[in-house]
Amino acid sequence: MRKRPKWKGCMTLLLKTLQANEKALILALLTTLVIVRIASTNVNSAEWGDSYRILEASRAIRQFTYPENEKRPPLFSAILAVRPQGVDEITWARGYMLVTTLLTLFVFGKFAKVFIKSAKWLLLAVVFLLINPIFYYWSLRVYADVLFALLVLTNFYFFEIWKGSQSLKHALVLGIVCGFSILTRFEGYLLLAATLVGLVYTTITDRTAKPLLTKLKQPLLAFISTGLIIIPWLVYKNPLASSYFEEPAGREYGLTMLATYVVSYLFILGVVPSFALAFSWDKNKFANLGKYSNIAAFVILESILILVWPAALPRLFMPILPIFVLLFVLSVQHCFSGNNRRVIVALATFCLVVLYILFQGYLRLQFLGSHTLVFICIALVSTLAALSMLLRKLRLFLLFSLVSALGMLGSVIYLHKDVYKTIKDVSVRASRERAGKVIHNDTSGIVDWYLNTNKASSTYQNLVDKKFLKETYLQNEHVTYIVITNEHDPNLDIDLKKRPYLSLIDVSENRVGGKMFHTWLVQVN
Repeated sequence: MRKRPKWKGCMTLLLKTLQANEKALILALLTTLVIVRIASTNVNSAEWGDSYRILEASRAIRQFTYPENEKRPPLFSAILAVRPQGVDEITWARGYMLVTTLLTLFVFGKFAKVFIKSAKWLLLAVVFLLINPIFYYWSLRVYADVLFALLVLTNFYFFEIWKGSQSLKHALVLGIVCGFSILTRFEGYLLLAATLVGLVYTTITDRTAKPLLTKLKQPLLAFISTGLIIIPWLVYKNPLASSYFEEPAGREYGLTMLATYVVSYLFILGVVPSFALAFSWDKNKFANLGKYSNIAAFVILESILILVWPAALPRLFMPILPIFVLLFVLSVQHCFSGNNRRVIVALATFCLVVLYILFQGYLRLQFLGSHTLVFICIALVSTLAALSMLLRKLRLFLLFSLVSALGMLGSVIYLHKDVYKTIKDVSVRASRERAGKVIHNDTSGIVDWYLNTNKASSTYQNLVDKKFLKETYLQNEHVTYIVITNEHDPNLDIDLKKRPYLSLIDVSENRVGGKMFHTWLVQVN
């Protein structure tokens, strides 16, 4: 009899050990990912434009005022304003984003536990939320979206654990959470509407013989408590006058925009075959959506908002991402627990892989693996995931799903980590060494953040219009320096040789996504 090689015996033992300790393995994976998230807090060279405006509002709040031109609600900036004296504002904000991210994962775990009883699957749900390319990336940016997602999850969690309760205190708390969400992002109004839908539905389905007015006390109290939270802000600034409402009017809506919306939605989880798992459920299961009317209403309202305002794709998916992650994990559990429409699910899976290859090959959406090599790898991994679905290989399917999400995540972080790096480098050096009046063409707010100091002042000008580079204009306006960047317009071409009164004194260059970007600091002689 042929002797079995020792390495095969070791591999078999290793596999059995891993299978016997799946929970410990997933916990170790989650711990590793959390450590990586902590380590990547400062991975981005610079923040994006809105981040600096949020921080400017935070500075103003510390002086008991608020910028007149700031369109965002104040809660996020107010929280960032609670900063120890002498602590760098960006470091503080990034640290706050880390804490909020970890807290969001914790609350998501509590919420998911209402639906998932297995500790192993519960940990997997948290893992898939953490490695989601959209969630992870925006958790690194100083934006209010993670805080808003946390408030949405908190609202959903309280609603579920208090479901059926007639306590007015519970309605009061739900209303307060909605109020804070409105002060964080304008979608908070959608959360309030969804919460009222859930409370009214609970009232309608209440079979007790109580008077209707008594039954309506909960939604009324939730509405009133929300109003009490937001009234001071509404008095200060009318939300209907916000410039947010003007932005969709300037957008062109065509087939490409619609395709971007649909493709982003289908592959929102970073796992190409994820939506195919919906076919494993019996249609009677969908009849129970009324039990979760508040969640369903919010997802529908948020989805409509994203369609109307596609410019914010995929960031607007943030508050509904946890719901889809939860549904994905529940669907994987259900699909692999028996022969639940195996052929239909497999066909749907392969169709989604084909759709991903066709549409992403054309659209090259950044959050879905836009780099050619990453795109090819994810297409291959997704095909293997589809095969493992057909063959009912659960562990392989989960492995390929994790690899797919991590591939998209790594790609988007690498692609964006050095965006606006050249602008920041030149601005930081100029803030230390230069003084006087500066004009620039930076729309991200970085130059203004670093150069509006006691020594210097900066003003934006559209340098595509060459009148701002004429010697007479520069002399009349007493301009000392010009910061010129092509980070916002790679085709920008300004020939300094034709302008002998301008001297290049500092330059920063960096290649991002195959394109060379530069920022110049030019002195006016």
